[in-house]
Amino acid sequence: MLRSALRTGYWSFFTLSYDDARPDAFGWEPPGQDVVDWFTRWLDLAAEVALDGPLAIRDSARKALADEIGDIWRCIPTLRSRIDEVARQLQAAAPRADGRHAMMQMLHFIRRRGEEFPCADTENVLRLIDYMEPVDLEARVRAEMVMGGDFDLENEDEDEDVTAPEARRAQRLELLGRELAASHDSLRAVGRELLEAEGGSFYRLGAGFAQGAVDPVETWVVLRDLHLVDPSKTRKTSVLSGFIQQLDILNAAVADGIRVECRGSPALRREYGIFLARGVLPTQELEHVIEIAGEPETPAWHLSDVSWHEERELSDEDRVRLLRTILAKSGGPEQVVSALAMLRYVEGNTRDRWPEDLREVGLDAVVEIIRAEDLNHIKDERMSRAMSACLRGDDGSGASRVMEAIVDRAARRYGSTYDVERALATLAERAPEVFLGRIFVDEADEPSIRFEDGRRLGPLSHVPTEALIKWCRQNPDRWTKVAHQISPFLRGIDDEGEAEQISPLAQAFFEAAPRPEDVVEAYLQKLAPMNWSGSRAAVMEHRLAVIESLQDHPAPEVRHTISRLVPDIRVRIDRIGRAEQEESLERDHRFE
Repeated sequence: MLRSALRTGYWSFFTLSYDDARPDAFGWEPPGQDVVDWFTRWLDLAAEVALDGPLAIRDSARKALADEIGDIWRCIPTLRSRIDEVARQLQAAAPRADGRHAMMQMLHFIRRRGEEFPCADTENVLRLIDYMEPVDLEARVRAEMVMGGDFDLENEDEDEDVTAPEARRAQRLELLGRELAASHDSLRAVGRELLEAEGGSFYRLGAGFAQGAVDPVETWVVLRDLHLVDPSKTRKTSVLSGFIQQLDILNAAVADGIRVECRGSPALRREYGIFLARGVLPTQELEHVIEIAGEPETPAWHLSDVSWHEERELSDEDRVRLLRTILAKSGGPEQVVSALAMLRYVEGNTRDRWPEDLREVGLDAVVEIIRAEDLNHIKDERMSRAMSACLRGDDGSGASRVMEAIVDRAARRYGSTYDVERALATLAERAPEVFLGRIFVDEADEPSIRFEDGRRLGPLSHVPTEALIKWCRQNPDRWTKVAHQISPFLRGIDDEGEAEQISPLAQAFFEAAPRPEDVVEAYLQKLAPMNWSGSRAAVMEHRLAVIESLQDHPAPEVRHTISRLVPDIRVRIDRIGRAEQEESLERDHRFE
């Protein structure tokens, strides 16, 4: 309730800036002074709770003040002196970094947006920020946990390089790490908070630990014990990796000894990915990685990045061994397709096709994902990227396996394929004959699966036009089957706005068909839109005009088909139009 009461988003910002406001809620519409009284009273109450309230809610009150104080300062000028007073009282009672960070963030965004405020007011804020600056080591560490970035108000106007703020933060973190390494009592005091902090990486802090440690083993023991308090809540594993990887440079023997300890401790072994050295992965270390990756306690995602990072320089044979190990785990198929999608990305176009074993493990993972029930659009997108690479050089056997898995999945879901749309599109593009042959079975009258091919390009639109026409020419019955699944219309732009036009695929298919009159009849059955805005009848009228433009076709059968079917279609469109008008009149009457 306190946080909601302090939130200015419920009020008009324009009028708040002039000490007059109305809430965006129903009913109450106070004059400006009532709004000022509102925030004054709630600000005083929040300060009282944060200073002298029950211990259980003091921190919550401070957090609410820190989150909302910047907007109150910007919107209500008469409260700025009170905000300064409250902030100084809180700082004197128990210094915390979140209030100072809130004011720094406020000034940062004021400058970024080019907002104008009285110089005296912004200078008062700068003096407040200086007053609240943390001095002792633990307070400075906690300040970095809160900030998670860099708000250097003195240098930000001079920053032309976007990496400059991050470089300043890295330098601060490294210095803090050196100081903490020399003060294990302070490290123990803030270490667990540090490991559970949110925000940016603390890798350079860990590197600073290694640089400042008089006895690296003793420092490691402190870090290790802090991590093992609750490994499941450790977010900043970058502290540990930064420490050990910096030791690889400063004292490799100690770093290797730490890894030996980690492999021998069940609690650390499952986290082994954060202890790996950077660079090329030695043969013996690879064996450790594969062994640990296959253990039930190791999460499937934990070591999958080893398979695609360029710096690891894995051979394809070793990469397949690791991916096969991950594939066998719960959640492993998703990790394999993600790893292969990343491998394709980092390799670029340096290899036209992967070796057979690598492509096979990728397709195995794809099939496993399709057979599972919990598919979604994100998994479908990742799966399609991996498939696109794995189907390069495929002789059709791999594509057939994937296609069968999709058909089997659709059979369990009443023919639906909405959650494998991207996978189907990739199959249509990479293996059009397999795709077409399995969907349009010669002995069947209907497609083996359902899919949409409308405003949003469906899988059939991804089949290369030449391949589609070539496949249909192998059997005359295929033309009509495919024509009924093609969406003939594509939304274009004319001088009066949006208008329908025939799609390039539909045009090419029509021109190549041995019986174009059958294709035109199929197109005329697709006039009704799947979704639309405005008048459905108007959309159908536009589409009908597109088909009628084909009346100039030299084949008399095409002209006859159009002339025969158009009158009944116009009757249907008129009926739909009248129904829409009646609905509109009834709706207007209800509003009146």
